[in-house]
Amino acid sequence: MSVADRLKGEQSLSSKLAQRILQYIDDQELLPGGHLGEASLAVHLQVSRTPVRTALKVLAEMGVVESHPNRGYFLRPDAPVRLLPPIIDDSDATYFQIGEDRLSGLLPDRVSESELLRRYALTRTQLNRLLRRMTQEGWVERLPGKGWGFLPVLNTEDGYAQMYRFRAVVEPAALLLPDYSLGAELSAKLRRQQGVLLESKVGRFSRAELFQIGAYFHEAIVSGARNELMTEAVRRANQLRRLMEYRYRAKVSPARIIDECGEHLHLLGMIDRGELRQASEFLREHLESALRRKSGLTASRVVSPGQILRESMVVPKI
Repeated sequence: MSVADRLKGEQSLSSKLAQRILQYIDDQELLPGGHLGEASLAVHLQVSRTPVRTALKVLAEMGVVESHPNRGYFLRPDAPVRLLPPIIDDSDATYFQIGEDRLSGLLPDRVSESELLRRYALTRTQLNRLLRRMTQEGWVERLPGKGWGFLPVLNTEDGYAQMYRFRAVVEPAALLLPDYSLGAELSAKLRRQQGVLLESKVGRFSRAELFQIGAYFHEAIVSGARNELMTEAVRRANQLRRLMEYRYRAKVSPARIIDECGEHLHLLGMIDRGELRQASEFLREHLESALRRKSGLTASRVVSPGQILRESMVVPKI
């Protein structure tokens, strides 16, 4: 019996709240080893921290999360990538279509829910789920009133190249800072995640999951420098490139993703052996190679409101 099924059999408040935390983990696509902050969970679930703490203890007893002294709760390193059965409906394809339409200039900076419902033939429930996910991922926000606004993302060739060149400076530099240490526990977790991709041959992962695993890997590598500004800079860069990476993942072959996993594991090996200068150079080449592969991925164009209206029912080719 799955964890979700066991919780459904319980009627206590803590068990019901634990179920909601499982849904939160699934919605956020939290990876094994990810932190579950009591304060952020309390805000998200609109309860106090005390019942959140009790629910996390329930999940700890079930082997889903683990408590680290003075650090809080973390999703267990051996936890499956998905804790809940995936919810598959037409809105999953629509999620990527909205991202593609935004990149292509077919959606304006501001849009109403009624426009989205009409354009994508969604139910209100499907739209709410999509908007919640896009808000959590940081590329749309609710505006005062009833509208929604798209937040800045990289959608031009020049901007995308600048982002990669920025990363090719910051990420390798992090490895050369004094006292850099990735740590055995974090290194092992990253190895497990890359191993899951290799063993599954990538096919069972969505574009969003592939992006999230890759983004987390690079953020974790930089975190070994113990410099929050550098880590946050890489995290922000990842957020800005999310939609472009979805486009890339739709085109790239599984073999290329497997090659990326191999490069990631090679980098971890050098870090584990203390070969930080070599690792820094390899990481720079890894990023520069990625930029060369993705050259031409964007197609920047200026779209007028009239064009948006005329093209409102056009489905762009990926």
